[in-house]
Amino acid sequence: TGHWQQAPAHWQEPAFIAENAELGAIMTTCIEHLPEKYRTVFVLRELDGVPSEALLGMLGISSANNLWVMLSRARERLRACVERAWGH
Repeated sequence: TGHWQQAPAHWQEPAFIAENAELGAIMTTCIEHLPEKYRTVFVLRELDGVPSEALLGMLGISSANNLWVMLSRARERLRACVERAWGH
């Protein structure tokens, strides 16, 4: 039904909350440092939930393949940035 059967183990643990806040700040910084075209595509698709088909027209992207390449590159850059900042 869309509800937790059992809440996550770290739901109210202060250290876990602080770690998540730190990760959130790192993600925000990393997203801000993406090249503009990657940032725009990533934010619209992954954070705002704009359907891929709509992005093609909105951003003048010629094909779904080009969109997926841009998203893949954005994700890879984010992963690398988070790994550097997070220390993992």
